[in-house]
Amino acid sequence: MISYTFRADALNPVMTYTIEDNHLSWTSEKGGSGKIEFSKIAATRLKYSPTRYKSNLFVFELIHKNGAKTVFKNITYKGIANFGEQNKEYNEFIIDLNKKLAEFDDKIIFSSGTTTALYFIYSITMIFSAIVLLGVFYFILTSGVIWIVIAHLLFMLYLLPSAIRFMKKNKPRSYNPSEIPKDMLPA
Repeated sequence: MISYTFRADALNPVMTYTIEDNHLSWTSEKGGSGKIEFSKIAATRLKYSPTRYKSNLFVFELIHKNGAKTVFKNITYKGIANFGEQNKEYNEFIIDLNKKLAEFDDKIIFSSGTTTALYFIYSITMIFSAIVLLGVFYFILTSGVIWIVIAHLLFMLYLLPSAIRFMKKNKPRSYNPSEIPKDMLPA
């Protein structure tokens, strides 16, 4: 039995999840406990979900047949804007959970990245943002304030690799649960 313990954020308690034969058991730091039957799982989703506090945030969602989600993160909350990475433990738990789910039910859908609709929205937003930034860049350049142009360019160059990495990792796709895409697990 493999267990994984983490605290998602300041509003949630420390949770421990343990992989059992036909379910996932959980216990809460506040004293609660329960189980998630594998038979009630419809799908899974691996996502790369960086924030301004954690650029290396990976998320695994168990999507229940009733639409509810159980979310696992490779980080644990330690304090305001302070998250510790648990990459090794997270990877072991997610790999084993995927294998167990696949053994239990071959109808579970294994996906990675965002949904197709959300990916489309992200793409349109990035294109729109690029057009707006280029418009602002042109306006500033023609106004003659060169130091603002330089600051603007540096800011764009700083954000561009993160945006490209986000879009590449979160491209919607299915995966084989015994061969989880390496780019969807933290290094």
